[in-house]
Amino acid sequence: MSRHSHENQSPNPLRSPNGVPVVKRAAPAPPPEAYAASSRNYSLGCTLIPLVNRLQDIFAQVGGTAADLQIELPQIAVVGSQSSGKSSVLESLVGRDFLPRGPDICTRRPLVLQLVNVPAAQGSPTEWGEFLHLPGQKFYEFSSICDEIQAETDREVGNNKGISEKQIRLKIYSQNVLTMTLVDLPGITKVPVGDQPDNIEQMVKDMIHSYIKCPTCIILAVSPANSDLANSDALHFARSVDPDGYRTIGVITKLDIMDKGTDAKKYLTGEVYPLRLGYIGVVNRSQDDINQSKTVRDALLKEEQFFSTNSMYNDISQICGTPRLSMVLHHILGQHIKASIPELRAHLSRQAEKLAKELMALGEAQPDTKAGQGAMLLQILTQFSEGIQASLDGRSTDLPDSELSGGARIHHIFQDIFVPTLDMVDPTDQLTDEAVRTVVQNSSGVKGSLLIPEAPFELLVRQQIARLKEPCLQCSRFVHEELISLCRACVPPTAGRFPTLEKRLLNATDAFLADGAIPSQKMISDQIACELAYINTQHPQFLAGTSALKTVLRHHQDRMGFVPEHLPNPRYASDEDNYDYVQAAKHVEEIAHGQDGSSEDMPPKPPTGWMSAAKEALGMTGDSSKRKAVSLPEPPQTLRVTGPKSERERVEVEITRSLVTSYFNIVKHNLQDFTPKSIMNFLVNRVQSGLQQFLIRTLYREELFDEIMKEREDMAQRRQRCKMGLKVVKEALKVLDQVPSEVVARVPSMNGGGGASAKVRAVVEPGIETSIGSPLPVRR
Repeated sequence: MSRHSHENQSPNPLRSPNGVPVVKRAAPAPPPEAYAASSRNYSLGCTLIPLVNRLQDIFAQVGGTAADLQIELPQIAVVGSQSSGKSSVLESLVGRDFLPRGPDICTRRPLVLQLVNVPAAQGSPTEWGEFLHLPGQKFYEFSSICDEIQAETDREVGNNKGISEKQIRLKIYSQNVLTMTLVDLPGITKVPVGDQPDNIEQMVKDMIHSYIKCPTCIILAVSPANSDLANSDALHFARSVDPDGYRTIGVITKLDIMDKGTDAKKYLTGEVYPLRLGYIGVVNRSQDDINQSKTVRDALLKEEQFFSTNSMYNDISQICGTPRLSMVLHHILGQHIKASIPELRAHLSRQAEKLAKELMALGEAQPDTKAGQGAMLLQILTQFSEGIQASLDGRSTDLPDSELSGGARIHHIFQDIFVPTLDMVDPTDQLTDEAVRTVVQNSSGVKGSLLIPEAPFELLVRQQIARLKEPCLQCSRFVHEELISLCRACVPPTAGRFPTLEKRLLNATDAFLADGAIPSQKMISDQIACELAYINTQHPQFLAGTSALKTVLRHHQDRMGFVPEHLPNPRYASDEDNYDYVQAAKHVEEIAHGQDGSSEDMPPKPPTGWMSAAKEALGMTGDSSKRKAVSLPEPPQTLRVTGPKSERERVEVEITRSLVTSYFNIVKHNLQDFTPKSIMNFLVNRVQSGLQQFLIRTLYREELFDEIMKEREDMAQRRQRCKMGLKVVKEALKVLDQVPSEVVARVPSMNGGGGASAKVRAVVEPGIETSIGSPLPVRR
């Protein structure tokens, strides 16, 4: 009985131990529309797979891989351990013996195998092969194809079992194949042989992983039936990148050499290790068949006979045999490509835009003439200067939306850092009462003073003004550093092609900025020196001495609770200018010394300080009968103001603090206004108006052209790669444009999710064998 007759039978279904069917029976004779669906899917694969083959050939022009362009084309990667029957599966799909064989590792370089179905032509060869590295040469003898694969492998890695990631690309044209693309990867090995390195196992694993990790890659996991499927290396690798099994197809080989009384039904039906795309069982040539020179076609006849005569596989015959595997792979790859094309087209468009921008940044080739070099240099200098001006003025086309940049940062330094910091400076925070009393007494000299002398005020206010010098100079340094960063950010990409020019351009800019920073800081220092040189107590905003005294007396009245009757009350004086503050000050001193009636009841204050010690030493305290001889104490080496403040001293301290604060605020406001103006004049405005001319004078010299306009060594190579990449991407887009729009409509994923952009999964329409219990074709 033929295999096809088995497919049309209705045998009893395979059941699990609890009696639940796990595999559908083969369907009865399908209606005509089911065959139409199968025909449409066959046509889809024949349309799309050759397009992907053309894309692979196009991308092979840029080094043989699409990795540089981050292009991942749909393909089928064949994975399996050594001696799993991986090479035999590929030869069965082709129907010819063309792969190297041997006891050790045979596949030592990835073999990209493109199968192309061609109609038979009378009087012409029906089968031949072509290698990409031998363009125009056709191999009609498949033994010659095997020899060339071996020779090309040895040319790259030697003849002692070394491996390489460099691909061998082979096209086989035949009327006996279905169009598809497969990648034969080295078999998983454990022990190094020949000159293989000790880490050969890891090298093979890394190579396999680099292919199967791509979401656009369908994994053909080959496992022998005579070993435990749970220990399959191929399925282990597949699960690491495709844990849900959406893009993994299992192939069970060596069904004919299983132990007697055993079968692989549980493997094929997915009971042991389920896969969404299911399993296909095949029977390949044995080593004895190869030794007896049996052809692959003889092996295919033997396979068909095996499945037709073994009743254990009758009810799952729709998932057995190499022809079934070939058809499933063809249809799944076609649907897989269909789901991938929209995202592939979008990715190619993005790559084309990226390469065009990069090529523009790389610019044209280096000019050979002095005139050409000079013109390019002027263009770079102009772009650099105009970019700085635009950034400072806020006219740049590349203004970020997440942070301040350019002139806005300098404005922030002025208004949000410099001005508030000066506002927070308190001129009296480091000015203690003892320090004020000491300065006042020192400035009074031997005679003392009736009123507060001017000298202590000027001394104290100069000390506080000097504190403002460092923050003003720091503001200048901040702006200088910002300008350096801004200039580096504005270097045109074209300048990066010429390392000497870029270095000299930045050095010249730094020198120009430094030349502006020096007069800016000198001007600020001179302004501070001017403020220190002359204390203008006649400034209209300065709190004059009488005003300060009036404020202090008001404070004194609030604290003491009265004002002497013979002095007018400062709160109600009709003519404040005629108010006798000198007499008021004297009266305050009298109060402090107990010479006014208001303090008659106040007990005398005990003497304090070194005078108290002197009185005690002279015997001026206590009973006069016990007085000792007069003897003066030695004054201390360091004499400091001690003891509580008198009322006069309190008034002097408060008036001095008020005067210092008033004048300090005037100087502070002057510097808050003057410092940014100085920085703008000598730094910012100077850059905008004079940098370009300075750079031209410094760099635009004909004797420097050969040195500064020398392009980086890798630039020409990058430009050539970029041009080639842009060319092949545009060619690939033209190929995709040939696909009819109705063909590339998105198809739903098998898990009910979105399109191919989230996770590319092989999706097969009705009428295509993809899983257990879905015979080909099926009823809609």
